[in-house]
Amino acid sequence: MPVPQRNPFAVPARLRRLQIEITTGCNLRCAGCQRTLGMASGSWRNAHMPAQRFAAILGNAPPADTIILQGIGEPTLHPDLPQLIASARAAGKFGAISFNTNALVREPAYYQELRAAGLNHVSVSVDSLNPPTAEATRAGTDCERLTETIQALIRLFGPTVTLSILLSRLNAAELPALLRRLYALGGRYVEVQPLIAYGAATQPLCLTASELALARRQIAEARAALPGLQMMPAAALTPNGNRCRRPLHAAYVTVDGFLTPCCTTNDASLFGHANLAESRFEALWQSDGVAGWLNSYVDREPAICPGCTFNPAGVPPPTLGDAEQWLRDGRLDAAEAGFRAIGGDARHAGALQGLGLVRLQRGDAAGALPLLQAAFVLTPDARTGHNLATTLAALGRIDEAVATSEHVVATYPDYVPAQFALAGMLVGRDDPRATTLFAALCERAVPAQRFDLAEQCVARLETLPAAAEPSLRLANLLRGAGRQDLALRLLQPIVRDDPDNVAARLVSAMSQLAVVHATEHEIATRRADYTSALTSLDRLTAAAAPETLAAAIGQVGNAKPFLLAYQGENDRALQQTYGRIVSRITQAAGPAPAVSLSASGERLRVGFASTYFHLHSVSKLFGGWMRQLDRSRFEVFGYQLGSDLDATSKSLAACCAEYRHGTASAAAWAERIASDRLHALIYPELGMHPLPVQLGCQRLAPVQCVAWGHPVTSGLSEIDYFLSSALMEPPDADRHYTEQLVRLPNLSIAYAALPDRGGVLARDTLGLRADAVVFVCCQSLFKYLPRHDTVFVRIAAQVPTAQFLFIGSDTPPTALFRARLERCLAAAGLSIERHVRIVPPVPVEDFSALLRCADVYLDSIGWSGGNTTLEALACGLPVVTMPTDLMRGRHSAAILQHIGLGDQVADSVENFVARAVQLADAPHRDGFRGAIRESRHLLYDDLTPVRALEDFLVTAVTLGRPSEITAAEKMRQERLAYSPA
Repeated sequence: MPVPQRNPFAVPARLRRLQIEITTGCNLRCAGCQRTLGMASGSWRNAHMPAQRFAAILGNAPPADTIILQGIGEPTLHPDLPQLIASARAAGKFGAISFNTNALVREPAYYQELRAAGLNHVSVSVDSLNPPTAEATRAGTDCERLTETIQALIRLFGPTVTLSILLSRLNAAELPALLRRLYALGGRYVEVQPLIAYGAATQPLCLTASELALARRQIAEARAALPGLQMMPAAALTPNGNRCRRPLHAAYVTVDGFLTPCCTTNDASLFGHANLAESRFEALWQSDGVAGWLNSYVDREPAICPGCTFNPAGVPPPTLGDAEQWLRDGRLDAAEAGFRAIGGDARHAGALQGLGLVRLQRGDAAGALPLLQAAFVLTPDARTGHNLATTLAALGRIDEAVATSEHVVATYPDYVPAQFALAGMLVGRDDPRATTLFAALCERAVPAQRFDLAEQCVARLETLPAAAEPSLRLANLLRGAGRQDLALRLLQPIVRDDPDNVAARLVSAMSQLAVVHATEHEIATRRADYTSALTSLDRLTAAAAPETLAAAIGQVGNAKPFLLAYQGENDRALQQTYGRIVSRITQAAGPAPAVSLSASGERLRVGFASTYFHLHSVSKLFGGWMRQLDRSRFEVFGYQLGSDLDATSKSLAACCAEYRHGTASAAAWAERIASDRLHALIYPELGMHPLPVQLGCQRLAPVQCVAWGHPVTSGLSEIDYFLSSALMEPPDADRHYTEQLVRLPNLSIAYAALPDRGGVLARDTLGLRADAVVFVCCQSLFKYLPRHDTVFVRIAAQVPTAQFLFIGSDTPPTALFRARLERCLAAAGLSIERHVRIVPPVPVEDFSALLRCADVYLDSIGWSGGNTTLEALACGLPVVTMPTDLMRGRHSAAILQHIGLGDQVADSVENFVARAVQLADAPHRDGFRGAIRESRHLLYDDLTPVRALEDFLVTAVTLGRPSEITAAEKMRQERLAYSPA
């Protein structure tokens, strides 16, 4: 059992400072800041400290000369800041109450409120008042507003207001001018702190020893030239060789209440997760975590101290990371000196390798070789081996270079540079493995968004003999990522050398479609090219031999026209052609399983097959059918075409007579489904996932239906009926489908009320201004067509505070969409930075929290929200929508009509814009919200469509497939409850 450690330092009776991190949110993005780095990596969590936790910390803390309400965040964003300051004053423990602010969130009147609550000092961060430099150092800074607020704060608090400068290579050249400017504004107390290197990304911004010396001289000159100026340089600017003493007389508390040794770190593990909100300071001081850290602190300088702005020991010697950064920057003399200072001998592999790379960059491969060989013996890792192989190749020793690269690739299969280099060497040897390596690299590059690497791989693959299967797989991946150009480049050699290759022709046809379009002209061009490619493929497959067709079976469902429907046109004819093509391929690949019915007199056996029976819009929309079908008349079978089980899929499984799930081939699933002897099989969607498309090409039940999970006709001859909503379909809708259209009453679904997940997202974490009217536009970006971009421009022109919140990712389609909007807004003299925010997708459980950050839900014109609109209404968001000619553009209008709010539906683009502008006014929004609250209960648990679905299924099973129903029976069917009046 470990022996508890005794703290070698007595508990301080009174602290010099107590710094409490009351928030981790901020409105700026400062270069080198821990928060900025964390946000970029996705590891940062924005949070406000609850008032109750703050009060507990005050109760457990000792007295202090100063309490600072700050942390790695902007304190004025905290909604309870006046209350926190008042609590600190009421505690009676603190001589001064202060915080540091960027002074850009609140108006001066707010600081008067804080002063009345007990605030008696404020420090303002001001790295520059020159707009370009300010944007580089503290992105989002409004220099004019900052200047005005500094003057107002000096008038309010007096000249003791501290103006704090964080000095880096971005603003160091402006230091003398900035000091004079602050002095002219009335500033007399100026603090200067060098930037701390929190990692390799920050190191290039930090000042060198010579640059720190220059800053010291400039500070001294300013102190002499400006009477009354009190300069407060950080310890790193006045080095004396001593150790920092801050951990002994100051306490730093994270937003979660944990103590840390210093304000430069929020790592609660350093003090063993000692929580000041839960225990008194005296007890924590003697805890194992705090005592252990301070014991080690006595003996040696901790890892957090070298390079710290508050460390008076001086600038530390260069690290290996410093020298490597100088090498990347091309500063070869500095890099060589750094590597030699670290230990360029046989004891330090990193320095040996660095010196070898310096020589290699200077063109001295022969001099680099022994250094890299020695480094590889000491540390035989991927990077060292790759650099050694590169050097061997530069010396013409190709056999040794290939052998070294093969060893590295085999040992470190995830190290990309070695694979690329090896593939390049194999090309020179006409080794077929080069094709496999480049294809595998490209497959890894696409999901990693490394399209620079993907382009290099495609360029090399174009010059090599085509390998059909890897190229087809890669082409599908590229077109799905929005790089149809690269997909077509890969496919051209295959189609050129083998024009009867049905699989390549099918993938090539689908590669004519784009995720996001730059212009309306592009849509027309792509649609024409797709039509031509599909027509040509239709002719080819009509005459092809069965074995030629069967060879393309792997592309059925994988190469599908999912993106076609987002062009906003009636796709019936094109989908029917596509259906013929994939049906021919499927039939040639082998017969479908034999279908037999269960014994007569039994309940009808109805199956539902989908990949999306987990928490997904498909399960939310159509799960009610599975749950609510009358079990006295029907047996329900569920087929989850995947292995992921969550609470949603488990609840659906519980309501089925049989529920199959798991990973299996289409052939295995077809046998499984056919063996259950269904009367009817329903696909909630066809066109989104490959497996349902592959199954939909086969007859697995006498009656087969598709619902509107993907609201466009499937084009598949084996799908008999399209189950839709009477409220959503236009009068001429029958001509939009190859299936027989079934109009179920109302919205066609039995939608369950969503549980209140209760999550919270702060607007500032999404980059939304506090004063903005936020229009959430949260559909997939491919639903927004160029023809409607002017809608956003017209709204923004009339609502200057408008911000449109989109969801996108760091992909080429998102970049294209943003560029398209930027051009459109700029043409009207508007700024995309002011009016548009594109944020990454949030977890499913946080989606309602994202919606609640908005003021208005702005529907996508042409492809309306379905489940998204239902979730927006559950959050009480006013909806702006306009129905179009196809069902997929009419979901939201039908939803509003169903709950008695049809008068809120726009009938033109002009009316759409007018309604959005009107809802920028809070009273209008409140009125709409009230109407939603009164009527949205009508959306939930509507069993009328389910009863109609039951009647339809009985009739369809009795009468057979649509082609077998006589004209008289069709007329009778049109009078059933599930048909429109």
